[in-house]
Amino acid sequence: MKTKAFTILESIITLALISIIISMVYLVIVYFSKNVSDYTLISTKNFELNLYSLQLREDFFNSESVISNDAQGFTVQFYDETQVYYYQNNNFLYRKTPVSTDSLKITNLQIQYLFEAPPNDSLQLVKNLIIETNQNKTDIPLYFYKTYFSNYLNIKE
Repeated sequence: MKTKAFTILESIITLALISIIISMVYLVIVYFSKNVSDYTLISTKNFELNLYSLQLREDFFNSESVISNDAQGFTVQFYDETQVYYYQNNNFLYRKTPVSTDSLKITNLQIQYLFEAPPNDSLQLVKNLIIETNQNKTDIPLYFYKTYFSNYLNIKE
């Protein structure tokens, strides 16, 4: 009587094929998880850049004036007399409020003033701000503008 069964050679070939398929699936899972983590990191960095940019833009828009402290920083003065301090230190631009401190990695900070020399020892007002940062190996310039009411422009010398 003949019994139907698999030979050892058929079993070894089946195990070899299954191990090849499992190793291919494992490589796909590793590649996919690496890409997901890279995408998450890039998305997080972009979100942080957008959030910092939005905060700075809102600070400029809602402020009464933006006063230069020196070439490395400035103070945003609001109508309710609260202030937000921005200062540059070790290639970071820090935003300091009474509640929190945020930072953005930058490559360059350019501050342009409303007047070349402030008249009558008044405060040096910031007109434009250009921040250069590097995200995902791409240089990104950020531009911020402050518009002032005419009472700041009518200062008598």
